[in-house]
Amino acid sequence: MSFTEETKIVHINNAEILIKVLHLSNAVIVLITEHPTALGTICLATPSINIDGIRRGESLSLFGGRFDFFTRVIAERLSAETGKMILVSVALNEKYQDDRDSLSRIINVILANKTT
Repeated sequence: MSFTEETKIVHINNAEILIKVLHLSNAVIVLITEHPTALGTICLATPSINIDGIRRGESLSLFGGRFDFFTRVIAERLSAETGKMILVSVALNEKYQDDRDSLSRIINVILANKTT
């Protein structure tokens, strides 16, 4: 199996947020963590398909937690843009849970390179 890997770091409030992106032929795996070995809230999203004229994508929280909504936003957005399955894990300190500015910065960093 062949894949490419990206590592990005976002500095937020004197903390380093590590973003690892693995590109597979049919999927993208995104790991977002303050601790390089941590796994957190997990969501899987599939690309939308046309059913009776309605475009539908699916997402599922596989391991819920305080970042359910955030992982779904990232997974669904990337899946829609890439047409691939997306698996996202977010393992951040709870202080980021309601910090929309920081979460928006993380999303923008991930989307900056059009993860295709």
